[in-house]
Amino acid sequence: MKTLLFIFLFLPFTGFLSQSLATNPAATDTTDSEVPETVHQAVFYLNNFLSEDELDLIRESDELEFVGNAVSGTGLGSWLINEWDLWSPTPLNLYFNRNGISSPPEMAEVILTSFHRYLNGRPMHINDQIREIRSFWEEQEEQLEERRDP
Repeated sequence: MKTLLFIFLFLPFTGFLSQSLATNPAATDTTDSEVPETVHQAVFYLNNFLSEDELDLIRESDELEFVGNAVSGTGLGSWLINEWDLWSPTPLNLYFNRNGISSPPEMAEVILTSFHRYLNGRPMHINDQIREIRSFWEEQEEQLEERRDP
């Protein structure tokens, strides 16, 4: 059932997104002045960039499934990472680094989670998202230390 839901919910989105990325000149050549510097700017950029059909599809999707599918593979998350150069010390990258997030896929996860919440009229809770990611990695380090100490 989940596979069927994925096919009907996310494959059309991939098609819409591919079409936007292929036909929108801004999608293939974002100038430095168009690269967002904050999560809020990123959310507003995406809101203006994507079509109404794409926005509706994202709005109607489950948050975790949307973000998970968008960040994995060659989806919207990869586009954000590459187009906004999240591997480099851009203002958006530096914001995340200052807050303990150094992985571009995790940066894209926060942006896309915030975007989904924005579209659905929910609070973005950006700081809480960042805390959750940092907490996850702190727990991983603690578990590793426990395994190291016999």
